[in-house]
Amino acid sequence: MLIQIQTNDDGSQATLDLIGTFDNDGFFSVSSDKSFVSEYRKISPNADITINLNSPGGSVNSAMTIRNLLAQHKGKITCNVLGWAASAATFITSLANVHVRMMQGSFLMIHNPLNVAMGNQHALRKQADNLELIANSMARIYADKSGMDINEIKRLMDAETWFSAEDAVKCHLADELIPTSKVVAQADTDGTPVLGGVALSGGLKHPQNLVIKEEKTDMADIKNATNPNVANKLTDAQASVKSSVSSAVAITSIEQLKSHYPELTNALVNDAVNAALTAERSRLKSLDAIRDKNPQIVDNAKYVTFADAAQTALAILQQSDLTQHNKAEAVKKDAENVADTLSKLSASSNPDAGTSSENMTGTVAASQAWISLMEKTKEL
Repeated sequence: MLIQIQTNDDGSQATLDLIGTFDNDGFFSVSSDKSFVSEYRKISPNADITINLNSPGGSVNSAMTIRNLLAQHKGKITCNVLGWAASAATFITSLANVHVRMMQGSFLMIHNPLNVAMGNQHALRKQADNLELIANSMARIYADKSGMDINEIKRLMDAETWFSAEDAVKCHLADELIPTSKVVAQADTDGTPVLGGVALSGGLKHPQNLVIKEEKTDMADIKNATNPNVANKLTDAQASVKSSVSSAVAITSIEQLKSHYPELTNALVNDAVNAALTAERSRLKSLDAIRDKNPQIVDNAKYVTFADAAQTALAILQQSDLTQHNKAEAVKKDAENVADTLSKLSASSNPDAGTSSENMTGTVAASQAWISLMEKTKEL
């Protein structure tokens, strides 16, 4: 999730952007609530906050932590739903101390919590009980915000209900509908720039005592190149582009890239993760194809050495050569034993060489050595 905070010079106004999924801690990410806390502490406890929200939801714990921190804020909070506020993101829009403004075309969605579970029947039943506990808590939050009966809220959650901006306001899950219009930037009485009623950060100074107004875009103005309003707007746009180009920052480190282009950084990280997962799946599939040759070596390659299929196949061949060598050495040794035993038997044919009992023992030993030799020869 992109969490970004800007404040004006005196700290009385703050803009908080919450864009993306509420995350838990991961290999490539820090939980959204941890990131939020570090940013939120920069805001004065009495500052008025404007939240720009666009989120499909995400972690219940992370979103609930952010909600409960905002619930304690002493200043005024306004939340603009820019695109959608779905699932856990509605924890923010359901705060009693937050005035929720739905931009026309935005959406709000409520449903039951989801989870991925594994285990025996007792563990799975426990997971279901936990999900029901969370769902009941969510239903109470929505009922308190809207004033609707909690059983009706649960029915809407069971159906995974989507609300248009207009319907969200009608059901009192939001407080205000902002129609499609072009909002003209003005200034409030202290000279702080304002856009559609939202104080902007950066300390820019505009003429005082201007009023906030909304102006519909007239398509005829766009067609009429001599219209002074259009000319002024085009001039402002050109100046803005020039300013952006002149203030371009040279990126020389990963930290700078994260700071200036957080969305690009996230996209690059996601691409790298997907590429790594694809490569790992391919490696495991290739190893499974040769597992029957030597399961022990293949499993060791999968989870210990992380060798690829080519390296593992070579290890299997080397192990096979070593095994064959050891077997050949064993055959050689047995052959020597047979030769030695036969030599002793030949010597025992001399009447002076010993008793018949000793000759029988030698014959048995020779037979056993010969059988062992034949069995090991078959294995080669």
